Amino acid sequence: MSFDRDLRAKEKAKYDDRYREMESDARSWLEEVLERSLSAGPGVDLCETLRDGTVLCELANKIAPGSTRSKRSAMPFVQMENIASFLAFCTTRLHVPQHDLFQTVDLFEAKNRFQVVSAIHTVSRYAVQQGHLHARFLGPKMATSTNRDFTDQQLRDAKNTVNTFQYGKFSGSGNVLMSPRRDPAGHFH
Repeated sequence: MSFDRDLRAKEKAKYDDRYREMESDARSWLEEVLERSLSAGPGVDLCETLRDGTVLCELANKIAPGSTRSKRSAMPFVQMENIASFLAFCTTRLHVPQHDLFQTVDLFEAKNRFQVVSAIHTVSRYAVQQGHLHARFLGPKMATSTNRDFTDQQLRDAKNTVNTFQYGKFSGSGNVLMSPRRDPAGHFH
């Protein structure tokens, strides 16, 4: 089997039932937020619908009005510019980490559809968490940080305690360091 066929088989394996479910959730969330249908016909992939970037820019403007400009065009350069504009919005306004987003070619050339759908899920969580949208979000709830404030006395007390977890599972440090199997002098009883 050739390397290209291996890559295609690996890529195809990603698009199982889980991907179809995630894609369906992303499509329904986009339709809910944009208040219109995205269906271009039966069997049309979500990534094909998003390919020109105008729907993504419309989403960005729904989250933060006036944040991006999009242009409908059949020219690939303009379409990729729309996608790049949406990605820039996600990183600058929503503060979505770069590794949670996709690259322009992932969508435009359908290189990594799973990453595109996953990014839609991530954008939904960030937009809802930051209060830009009052809608449901996709996927697990984002973790929030909780700060712990310790007094100086508590910090000093913690320095003087002995952490017994570092000594092994049974009977503290003596069992780990001086068992018959680990006798430093080499004497076995």
